[in-house]
Amino acid sequence: MTLFHLTLPTISDVLAPVFDATGGLVGVTLLANLAFVVILVGGIVLQFGNLRPRDIGLVWENIPIGIGITAGTWILMQVTGAAALIFQGEPLALADSLTRFGMLSVLGGFV
Repeated sequence: MTLFHLTLPTISDVLAPVFDATGGLVGVTLLANLAFVVILVGGIVLQFGNLRPRDIGLVWENIPIGIGITAGTWILMQVTGAAALIFQGEPLALADSLTRFGMLSVLGGFV
């Protein structure tokens, strides 16, 4: 982890074309954490622990349900936030990050 943080500027420079090509959807944080998950979970836990993905709770059939619950929770949060603004008499507006960074970049941060 320390090595990652010490080399972050170099990693960011190397992965910048991916960030640019995807319009910010795939960012440095996503790629770096994906690498950590593959190495830690895939390489160490599953391989050396002689475990299957199901043994650590990864059930392929449940992935669509998980995505649906996550999306539903996010939508509920947005509706609740909008209702709170309307109740307070405030105007609804796009988040500053959406106008500054764009939809793909914000979505990439969410992912």
